[in-house]
Amino acid sequence: ATATRIAVVWIRTYPQCALRPPNRLASITPNRLALNPSARALHPRPCASDCASIAAAEAFYMTGWSTTRGQLQLIYEDACEVVDANKKDDARDDDGDGIADVDQIPTSQLIDRKIRVVAAAVKDPQRLSTALGGLYVGWISVQGVLRVRFARTINLAISCSQFVEYYVCKMLLPLLTPLLAAEFRAWLPVALKTTTKGVFVYFAWKLQEIVSAAQSGMRGGLMFSRGICNYLNKRGYKSFLGLSLEHEKTYLDEALGYGLAIAGFVVQWKWGFGIPFPFNVIMFPLDIFEWYIRWTITNDTAPAM
Repeated sequence: ATATRIAVVWIRTYPQCALRPPNRLASITPNRLALNPSARALHPRPCASDCASIAAAEAFYMTGWSTTRGQLQLIYEDACEVVDANKKDDARDDDGDGIADVDQIPTSQLIDRKIRVVAAAVKDPQRLSTALGGLYVGWISVQGVLRVRFARTINLAISCSQFVEYYVCKMLLPLLTPLLAAEFRAWLPVALKTTTKGVFVYFAWKLQEIVSAAQSGMRGGLMFSRGICNYLNKRGYKSFLGLSLEHEKTYLDEALGYGLAIAGFVVQWKWGFGIPFPFNVIMFPLDIFEWYIRWTITNDTAPAM
């Protein structure tokens, strides 16, 4: 979802705005907080309605992003060394005939040559192995957070499908059994149950997308408005038309942020919580990542049937 990706950008850009609660909350009495639940919403925080991508980004950020960033930096440095070594190897012409050596050897020799180039380019294989292992451990911890966070979504889908599977099989088995060869008929009940579960999981994630669009819209809108306020404060603008621009002393940031959230949710609703062409092509790799996360946590969270 677009709101999800905007929120990810603002988490990276203004993390202090996202994680620091407004100072004015300290002056609100417990009784006022109890009587006015909306006051608790002044401070955006991660909640169970986050979609998979933003939830994964927040989990990485909150569970050791500094360590993960260092590991990614090490991997990036080694990757740059490999790219440079590969470019130099592609330009080699040891026999001096004016044609690069890589263009004169068979595919099997080219593959062997490139493997040797990569192996020689990585100066410290142990460091690379440690960095990759650290990333894997980080991903496992993120998966644990996501499984807990989205357990209700998956359990809702599985529970609903259990009530419907019997009637689906009762209605469709007599119709489909004569259409299949004898060796495939034993698989028909399993296929019907699996398809039913898949349909309910799909609709459960669609409901989750609606909730996530609302939550991420409010979070991203508030981050944006507070980022604008901080930007203006640093340049000496403390008020506008008599209204303070310091977000600790005004509700202007909430008004602007939640207004943007409403506008963003309406746009997402009209777009079907997707991205129009050509942006959907640009964001296609992120869509693959989103569905991969959903598949992994759905596959690991759903109970065996």
